[in-house]
This record gives sequence, structure tokens and C-alpha cells, in this order.
Amino acid sequence: MGRSSRRGVIAVALVAAAAIALPASAGAGQPDVSLKVAKQKDGPYREHVGAHMDLNQAKDFYWKVRNVTDAKLTQVLIIDGAKYPPGWIARWFRGENNITSDVRNAGYEFALGVGKSKIFRSHLKATKAIGPLCHDAAAGPPETSQSFALVSINDPVCLF
Repeated sequence: MGRSSRRGVIAVALVAAAAIALPASAGAGQPDVSLKVAKQKDGPYREHVGAHMDLNQAKDFYWKVRNVTDAKLTQVLIIDGAKYPPGWIARWFRGENNITSDVRNAGYEFALGVGKSKIFRSHLKATKAIGPLCHDAAAGPPETSQSFALVSINDPVCLF
């Protein structure tokens, strides 16, 4: 499969996976939150970053969820709906608390004041043959549009 056709297949798969993870009424309007990712806790934060990982290497990524409305958001979820191939370990943290099971399932729930943000950390490790990986997350209140950010590992195939 050529590089450009592989990008198309992966992009379609990511869009399909994101649509499954979102509530049925999501998709209209602007998201109530901004979600961005960085390689270091102090940034710079972007909607997409690229990274390279070698076998048995681990890396942390930092995800900033910011309330962009003029009202307190009492229920915000951060969700990682990615399907990780064998050999990739993905864990999620809020501070020192491991919140992986929440983020990987129904979503980790929290509140955000006006203009406030929270930072989450994901920890990736590659333990088997290394190939490209799209590490992404979505955030927002249930029943609203979601904000997405992603990390493309070992290949820019996540760009779409």
C-alpha cells in the first residue's frame, strides 16, 4: 500500500473511531473547550505534534483542556478512543493519579471554571515492533461538539 493511500485509510479509520466515541448529538457548533497537546508540560501546546519513539522507549505527552466559554462547565470529559496495536502501552494521569481506565472507557469527568484549564499526562511505551501510531484524545461536555488533539508517532500519517 502506498504512503498516500495509507494516509487516506488511517484518516478514515480515525474519523470513524472518533465518531463512535462521540455522543449522537455531538458535531454541531464550536466546542466549549480547547484541547491541545505538547511534548513538555510547559509547552508549546498545539492541536498536533509529531514524535519519534524507538523500541522499549517511553514518552510522556501533556494535554491541556481549556474552557473557552463564559460559563463554568460542570461536566467535561477527556476520552482516548484509540485502538492501540500489540506492543503499545498507553496510560493516562491527572497529577499522580492513574486515570487510564476512565479515559479509555467512558471518559474522565471533571469541571472547568471560566477561562480555566487542566493538564493531563499520557505515557506511551513501545514494547514490540515499532510502526506508526496515532495517539489522540477528545474533550468536551457530553452532548456538545468535541475538541481533538493528536500525536503522530514515527510517521506523519495522522495529518488529515
